Amino acid sequence: MNSIEFFYKSRQNLQFENVSSISSGNNMFPTLDVYNKMLNFFSLGDFSWNDYQEAGGYISTRSYISSIINAEHNISYYNFDNLFISMGTTDAIDIITLYAKMKLKCSHAYYMLPCYYLFIQSAMNYGYNLHFSSQIDGIYNEIFLDMLKRAPINSLVYLNNPNSLSGISLSREFIMRLFSVITERQHYCIFDEITARASLNDSIYSVLSIANQKECLDRIFITCSLSKEISLPGVRSGYLLTPKHLAPEIEHFFRQRYGAIPPFISHVMMLYFKIQNALKNNQDEEIGTFVLNKELRNIYLLEKDAYKSLCNDNISYLFGLKDAHGFDFLCPSYGQSLFISKHAKKINYWEYIKKCVNNYGIDVSFGPYFGGTLDCWTHYDNIYARINFSNSRVNFKNAVSKFVDFLDTIE
Repeated sequence: MNSIEFFYKSRQNLQFENVSSISSGNNMFPTLDVYNKMLNFFSLGDFSWNDYQEAGGYISTRSYISSIINAEHNISYYNFDNLFISMGTTDAIDIITLYAKMKLKCSHAYYMLPCYYLFIQSAMNYGYNLHFSSQIDGIYNEIFLDMLKRAPINSLVYLNNPNSLSGISLSREFIMRLFSVITERQHYCIFDEITARASLNDSIYSVLSIANQKECLDRIFITCSLSKEISLPGVRSGYLLTPKHLAPEIEHFFRQRYGAIPPFISHVMMLYFKIQNALKNNQDEEIGTFVLNKELRNIYLLEKDAYKSLCNDNISYLFGLKDAHGFDFLCPSYGQSLFISKHAKKINYWEYIKKCVNNYGIDVSFGPYFGGTLDCWTHYDNIYARINFSNSRVNFKNAVSKFVDFLDTIE
């Protein structure tokens, strides 16, 4: 049984009333108040309505964001014509997965576990042959590179860095070797960087800081969203960077999907990058009819610090429980969650799911939700589960205490 079948079948007969979810990536802290204030002042009238016809978002927004990204990485590759505003990373990934199948004629897709299940869903929908290696019980990058060396030419690769599920971050050395294989084998690669800007670790970097040569940029798609960093999961705001020579065709796919991106999404994206620019240069910034002055910049930074403090407090709480309850983590997290593992003599994920919901009142995403097959997740002597520590919609510590009580029942 594959992960998608498992995901949906496991939820068919469960009741979720009064159940605390401690795994969902949408359970974020409240939206930063500075954004609420600025959105009230930032008028759609500040944009030219002529731009609305553009499938990939306002040209003014795309030009501004691409200039920021180019400056950050000392490149001149991106412009409004190959940067598209998207309805979050999920839609961008789906568009590129479809495009690569139809236009690039990719028929094989490669990924590492744990993987964002909606990429797998898209790849299955579009008829890809799926291949994966595992990051569980060790970081098996060598196995993955060897798979790509032997893969059919012109395959599609999906990587999430840092991995928003497990927290694993790919090393610079691995990424350099990866791009050597990609260019040699003429693969295309989707880099999902949804948590790169939201990471609690300041050493996390975009792949653009490594793969900044044209031969690499011509083979990669980079997608990013604001939902994790600024707690706007419902806004569905993000951007997609594409190879220059493929951009005209990709724009047609955006037009088929959206007609045109809702103006509000371009609005939010411009707002975010204007704020980042003001903070970086320590200067006032006019944002529509609103001025981001020193006082508001300081409020923003205080809110960001509070956000990180709450995340770190939840992480510390989880780490404080692990020895007493006999579980561990794949690695320290650089994303938005921690991947728990615990030794078990007998593994039955179906029973675990029902027991967590019905007996303990918590909804937890277990390993098989994140790619591969049910068999591959029961092959090891551990069970795996994702805990999202950037969570404010439930009493986090109370819900986690119920989960570790459940873990105590596993021998």
